[in-house]
Amino acid sequence: MAFDLESLSVKLRKHRENFLISLEKLSQKTGIPIERLHLFEAGQLEPIGDEILIIADMYRCDYKYFISSDIEPNFIKVEQLFRRHMNDLHANDRWAIQECIFLAENETFLDQELRERKHVIDFAYKKTGKFYKKHGTDAANKLRELLHPKRYELPLNIYDDFKKIGINIYRRKLENSNISGVTLKHSSIGKFILINYNEDIFRQRFTVAHEAAHAIFDLDENDNFLSKSSLEGRDLVEIRANTFASSYLLPQFVLDRIPDNKFWSSDKLIEWAIKLKVSVLALLIALKEKGLINDVYYETFQHIHIPTEYKLDPEFQGLSGKSLERKKYLLEKGISPDYINKCKSAYEKNIITASKMAEMLLMDINELFEMNELFQLGIRYEN
Repeated sequence: MAFDLESLSVKLRKHRENFLISLEKLSQKTGIPIERLHLFEAGQLEPIGDEILIIADMYRCDYKYFISSDIEPNFIKVEQLFRRHMNDLHANDRWAIQECIFLAENETFLDQELRERKHVIDFAYKKTGKFYKKHGTDAANKLRELLHPKRYELPLNIYDDFKKIGINIYRRKLENSNISGVTLKHSSIGKFILINYNEDIFRQRFTVAHEAAHAIFDLDENDNFLSKSSLEGRDLVEIRANTFASSYLLPQFVLDRIPDNKFWSSDKLIEWAIKLKVSVLALLIALKEKGLINDVYYETFQHIHIPTEYKLDPEFQGLSGKSLERKKYLLEKGISPDYINKCKSAYEKNIITASKMAEMLLMDINELFEMNELFQLGIRYEN
């Protein structure tokens, strides 16, 4: 490989700094002596053999980025996200975002190789005026009518809803519990959303809708967004995203059909929040916005929470013991059953090797063999 040492040195140093990794830690992870890594970053030494491949694999990115003199736009967008939210994104969370982008890039590759056509429904909302809440309500109504033409059909599988309009959604456990979601625009995978798997499943649903609002309204003006866990904010862009999420998950016709919808107890709030798959706080905010409850009701009940036993991820149904433990581990890493099945199909068709599948599943080959029986991957041990 021929290297532009100056360009390479800048990219290596920036990448390491973005992920808050020391030279010592990088050396431990790659097996490349720290002295050599230092000289690479100083532009005084050209890598040999597979050193660039090893570094790129460690960062979960294409090695061509490092050897090309071109500026990689997606790297710039991620770098901007990290700089913009320097104090919010811990090293592990930066790594989590990068790995989920890596998963999304892999899934795009798998869809192409497996000839899986995604039928994406074209949805665009043109903002007019400065009435941000109206933007949110109107867009939610328009999208719901497009995807759920039956008048009183409540959208319950919102993950599928937003995927239908071309938004890639991944769930991943983040270290900073104050982060609810991240939205990015990526040149090859399109609109990308990462949801904090640390939040309960009802809160995750609201976050998906909130981040989808950023993808619909805001990505033409900003390349990325990071949302905090609070449902109440003063920023107009965040208010619009919250209004969209509330209007999509809790449309007016749903609230109108709740019996005695102006009179609430803690038990009634919990009952309906579970039915509608939203948090009690999200339900209260919607009721207050629609004038169905006053400030006294809101203040009285806003700290009520749904019991933990109702917040189990549906992916865990029927699982126990080691199977449950493994499934939970994969979901926390952002790896869905659908993604695993695509990797399995690609392996069966000899599109990828077992070692490539392991890489795509963020594990080593020994871990892949451990998962082999659990997920019926059909791995041939001679590989």
